[in-house]
Parts: sequence; C-alpha cells; structure tokens
Amino acid sequence: IVAALEFRSLCFACMCAVYWVLFLNRGRACYVSSNQRCDSCNLSLLSRQLYVFPCSHAFHADCLRDIVLPTLPDHIRTQVVANWGRRSGVGSAAEVEDSIASSCPLCGDIMIDSIDQPLGTQAEARAWKLPDRTI
Repeated sequence: IVAALEFRSLCFACMCAVYWVLFLNRGRACYVSSNQRCDSCNLSLLSRQLYVFPCSHAFHADCLRDIVLPTLPDHIRTQVVANWGRRSGVGSAAEVEDSIASSCPLCGDIMIDSIDQPLGTQAEARAWKLPDRTI
C-alpha cells in the first residue's frame, strides 16, 4: 500500500509539472500540416525529427544542422559534431540544440550575419555568366 501511495504521489507530481510547463507555454503553439515540407530538402517534414521556428520556417534536424554548422565558430562546431545524436537535455546535448536552433537560418541572425557573403562559389558565378552579345 505504501508503494502504491508513493507511486500515486509521484504521478501527481509529474502531472503537476506537465501542467505547469503547459501553463508557462500557453499561447505558444505551432501547427505542422501533414503535407508541410522541409524548407531545406523539400521532403515531408513529418518523416523525421524537426524544428519549427516562430517565423513558420521548418527543417528536419539534420537539414538544420547542415545549414547551421558552417556558420558556427570552430569550437562550437566541434562540440556539435561530437555530441550530435545524444538525447536532448543530457549534458551538452542541450547546448548543441541551443547552438543549431537559436534562430531561423533563413530569416534570423545567421542570415543577417551572412549578408556580406557571396551567394555562390566562383565556379557557379562563371557557370551563370552570360555571353556578351553585340547588337
């Protein structure tokens, strides 16, 4: 009977914690439709772990990592690569998540910081160069 009461008390505490988290996050919701696509790879968003930003841009976790990784400082990039795949909230895994999902890569700080970077490589620029035409 004592074990059952302890279990019931633990369940009640967990339920209270869940309600408290929901209360703190009320009004913060995001809806993902079944046909929504990743803004990076254009595959179905619901096929694997995903991130949705307040701006409504959405990415698979691995797509987001691939976009953000080149923009990170070396020491943070090394930490992200070393800890990728660990469960969220365990040690540095939460820091990794903060590193890759701190802002939207399409309209957040990453994009603003990259405004002075070229849009493509020199090879791509040569490929797109139009021939001179004289009229």
